[in-house]
Amino acid sequence: MNYNILLIPILAVSLLNCKSQNLETKSENPKNSEINSEKKLGEIIYFEEGENLFLKDCEMNITFNRIVEDSRCPKGVQCVWAGVAVAELTLMGIYTRPATVQISSMDFPNKNYKKSIDFTDCKITLVEVFPEREQGKSAEKYRIGLVFEKL
Repeated sequence: MNYNILLIPILAVSLLNCKSQNLETKSENPKNSEINSEKKLGEIIYFEEGENLFLKDCEMNITFNRIVEDSRCPKGVQCVWAGVAVAELTLMGIYTRPATVQISSMDFPNKNYKKSIDFTDCKITLVEVFPEREQGKSAEKYRIGLVFEKL
């Protein structure tokens, strides 16, 4: 008996079934396209640690890796210096390799801290760092607010 004749219809049905499952999966999870279309230049875009976003207007992918330094003055305490928070980001443009950069809550040239950086055709500015520092406590998870502007 020729088994090839029996295998062809079985393979065809299997391939059709796989294709229909892929279409269902794509339509159930449109989050990435919704996220991209909602984000606008000039508005604050918030990132949780580890969060990744492709910003269509700047043609770049942004990942908030972590906070590398947080010396901000704790709330309720009087400090001589306000302190600084430094965030580590990984940026990748459509035509660039990934770049790991640091951006801070204030400009401080002596330590090479910059509140804004330029990447591809956009200026990125760190405008908010959450949570506020509390005396004797370290934050479990950070959230930052970035503003993107076209150059």
